[in-house]
Amino acid sequence: MKTVKYTLHIRGLTTPPGTITLEAMEALLVPLRESAERSLRLVTEGASTRRGQKPQWIKDASNFVIHGFRKGSTQIDISAPVLGDISATMLDQQNMWLTSPSETDTALTVLAHAIHDASQNLADSDYLDRGLLESIRSFQPYFKQKKITMQISSGTLVEDVFELNEKLMGSVKKMITSTPLERAVVISGKFDSIEHSDRKFKLTFDQGGMIQGIASADSVDTELMRRFWGKKVTIKGTLHYKPSGKERLVEADTIEPYAAGDGVFQTVRTHQEPMAIINRAVALADVDDMGANFFGKWPGDESIDDLMKVLLDGKGM
Repeated sequence: MKTVKYTLHIRGLTTPPGTITLEAMEALLVPLRESAERSLRLVTEGASTRRGQKPQWIKDASNFVIHGFRKGSTQIDISAPVLGDISATMLDQQNMWLTSPSETDTALTVLAHAIHDASQNLADSDYLDRGLLESIRSFQPYFKQKKITMQISSGTLVEDVFELNEKLMGSVKKMITSTPLERAVVISGKFDSIEHSDRKFKLTFDQGGMIQGIASADSVDTELMRRFWGKKVTIKGTLHYKPSGKERLVEADTIEPYAAGDGVFQTVRTHQEPMAIINRAVALADVDDMGANFFGKWPGDESIDDLMKVLLDGKGM
C-alpha cells in the first residue's frame, strides 16, 4: 500500500525534546484522527457526521502509522495511506461533490484544506461543517492549558501543511456559533439521479435552485429511488448546513411521491421556524391558497411577522 510520510512538530511540551507523555499523545492524536475521518466523510458523503457506522474505508484511511520520535522540540514521524489504495471505487462515485479528493490525496490532505479555510474564516467553504469544526475544536482545552502548538507537514505533498494552535481555535469557535444546527425538514421537488451513485441525488425546485442529497441506507431502498428519477417527490429527512448558514445537504429518511399540498414546504427555510409551527399551519390553513400567496417571494425576503401570518392563517403577504 502506498503511503505519504508526515512530520508532526509539537512545540511547548514540558517533557525533554524527542519525548511525549501518554496524556499529550492522546490529547493530540485522537482528535487528529477524528478530524481527519470527519473531513474525509464530509467531502465524500456531504456531512461529517451521520447516523450509522462510519464506512470502514474511512477508518482505514485515517489509521495513521507512527514510525518514531525525533528531537527538535518533539517531532513524530507518521505515514498516511493514499486514498486510491484504500478505496478507489468510492472516490470514483464522488463526482457529485465539487471537493472530491484525488486518488493521490490522503485524509490529511483533506483536513489541511479544512484547516486552511477555517483559519481564513471562509464560512462558505465546502470543506467545513459543524461536526468537523467541533472535532477540530476538541484540541482547544489542551492548547489553552499547555500553550502547545502542532504543525503537520509533508515533504511529498507540500500543500499538506497546517498548524493547530490557540488562535485557530478562536476562529473555529466563532464558526461553530454561526453554523445552524441540523434540522428535520419536509421538502418537495424534482428528484434527479447522480451518475455513478446509488444513493446520491439532487432535488430541484419549481421556483429555481436545487439542493444535493443522500438517501439513508437504513430506510430508503435503492430500487425505490430509481422509480422516482425525474419525478416530483416529497422528502423527509435532515438538513445540514455550511458555517455561512447556506444549506449543504439533505439526508433523506423517506422519499414519497409528491402529493397536492406538499409544495408548501419547497422553499420554507425551516432553520428559521420550527417544523412544529409549519406542520400546524398546514393542518389549519387552506393549503392551495397559502401556497399561491406564499411562493411569490424567495425565502428570507419575508419578515418573521409576514411568515407567521401566512403560516398561521393562510392569508396573503
